[in-house]
Amino acid sequence: MLVSGWTGAPNAEDEGGGEPVCPYRLATVGLPVAQPVEAIPSDGVEALITAGALPPGVAVSRTERGLEFIGVPTDAGAFDFSISLDRPTDADHAQEARCLVDVVPRPTVTRLAGADRYESSARVARAVAPATTPLAYIASGEGFADALSTTAVAAVRKAPLLLTTSTSVPTAVLDQLGVQRPSTIVIVGGENSVRPAVAAQLAALPWRPSVRRITGADRFDVSRALLRDNTVGLPPSTSPRLYLASGSAFPDALSASVPAAVQGTGVLLVDGTASRTDPEDLELFQALGVTELRLVGGPASISDDLHEDLSHRVAVAQRTGGVDRYAVSRRINQRTFPRTTPQSQVFLASGANFPDALTGGVLAGARRAPLFLVRDCLDREVALHLGALAPSEITLLGGPLSLPRSVEELTICS
Repeated sequence: MLVSGWTGAPNAEDEGGGEPVCPYRLATVGLPVAQPVEAIPSDGVEALITAGALPPGVAVSRTERGLEFIGVPTDAGAFDFSISLDRPTDADHAQEARCLVDVVPRPTVTRLAGADRYESSARVARAVAPATTPLAYIASGEGFADALSTTAVAAVRKAPLLLTTSTSVPTAVLDQLGVQRPSTIVIVGGENSVRPAVAAQLAALPWRPSVRRITGADRFDVSRALLRDNTVGLPPSTSPRLYLASGSAFPDALSASVPAAVQGTGVLLVDGTASRTDPEDLELFQALGVTELRLVGGPASISDDLHEDLSHRVAVAQRTGGVDRYAVSRRINQRTFPRTTPQSQVFLASGANFPDALTGGVLAGARRAPLFLVRDCLDREVALHLGALAPSEITLLGGPLSLPRSVEELTICS
């Protein structure tokens, strides 16, 4: 069994000077833990449990990083123990810490999926707005570009996002619209992505909804147009923060969508290869009152030259990057959903394709719940984060072809 675990801030009040460090207050049965035992690792020091007991499955071990709490909890419950550090060369200065750890039961793993991406979008839409809704978004399920900015906006407005083919609305989507009966349906994307025949089909629905289209010269223009629209885009007086992601690929924008929605803002698609800020983007920043930018993705996604130029034009321009799309997803979730804040629900979606995270991100954002992009298994650091978040439910977005049984079983990547 792979052994890994807690990382990050302990629950001891004082971390200084080589004193004993407690693990996180929360852990989860079946998910790994590993937390430093001493604030400053040193040789020749041993850890002693002086009262109580560690959670079953967890022990103190010496690793290349020093002493660590390490293991996989096997039993739920509240565990109260005290730990001290045995320093043979400094026995007069032994310090002790009392630790409290709540181990929650293994989360229930559920799956939200349909026979295809269109039926899946309908099922997610039903979860976003179980009854009627005044607003719904429609975007192409054949490409990701136009809809990437829509996920965060739809989540902020708690409105469903449904997918369509370019030429006709799938039956599952029509059925779901018939249940929710939105008075306004917003098509995001130009007529090459969603043909006029789709708009006509929507306008002819029995309750005669108003059908609007957000379009532009390219994907960047569509993204700006949606964010700028006060009626169906970002609501007025939203956050002064805005997320930026490359419009050339989908993973970083999808990873940014839930954090953006939680903070009441959106995701702007940019040309990440550019070296200077697009003047139209600057106009949008001014119109929205943006004073802080969060760039999502490494230099291969958004160039260092563009990052530097943005830093000179906006008060704050911070980057969240990583070695790959999965690392970016994990890091942005760590910033938005720290391990010290428990979550009742967590969502997982494939990082290899866009449809499930595109529509599922609306549900995650509306529920203010993390959404991790994953492989066919859980990366070690994702498993660590999940264990400390202690969710009671983990929802897989997409069928077994997107997220296989190994993810359903919370298997950790080797």
